[in-house]
Amino acid sequence: MQNKQSALIFFASVLPKGISRKRQSERIIDYSRSLEIVCQYAARLDFDIYVVENTLESLQSWVDSNLYIDEEINFSFLSTNSGTTNKGIGELDMALSTANSLLTKNYEKVIWFSGRHLLTSEGILSCFLNSPAEVVVSNPDFYFLNGNKVLSEKKGLLNDMLFGMSINTFQKYMSFFSERRTQLIEHNIGSEQLLYQFVLTYKPTIEEMTHLGVVRRENRIKWRWFETSEWHFC
Repeated sequence: MQNKQSALIFFASVLPKGISRKRQSERIIDYSRSLEIVCQYAARLDFDIYVVENTLESLQSWVDSNLYIDEEINFSFLSTNSGTTNKGIGELDMALSTANSLLTKNYEKVIWFSGRHLLTSEGILSCFLNSPAEVVVSNPDFYFLNGNKVLSEKKGLLNDMLFGMSINTFQKYMSFFSERRTQLIEHNIGSEQLLYQFVLTYKPTIEEMTHLGVVRRENRIKWRWFETSEWHFC
């Protein structure tokens, strides 16, 4: 199989410990549909997909969970989930696990995507892949379908559910993370703060997106026991 121009890392934590059966079922549905949509874009936009998962441990477990699968997808599984208390550390560790493989390929860009969300816009991915900037980032506001609007924090962080980097910048970002991993854990510093610090330190050329075309499910507990699924987009 010939290498594509770019790679998209699809991060997955399908069945973390301590969640209800309802949320387990929702997460399986969300990851599966999200990956199916991304695969449709991959064929047209010329990128490879790397699914990295840290709760199932094997491809057979993925298949047994009735998650979407395609022969073009590259799968890898981490034996432990290091993001139970700091979710960003889990994704960063998963990214680091793929770094050597990505760097040996002749990719131009790396797209970072938290896979439980629905990436509704093929056009936004095209912008990420074709941008001349070394880093494409965002800090979108969140619009709930019940009419609420949540302003995203704009100081000291950059949203990391979806962003893109040139392959050389991605290599620097992984080194930046490795050098600071212990500090992030000790001081409970999140991955969004790390991304901001990286951009501030290295000063790459940047393109900032204001809207992402991402639909997300957010679970809330009401009255101590009643769990809701609230959808929003950004």
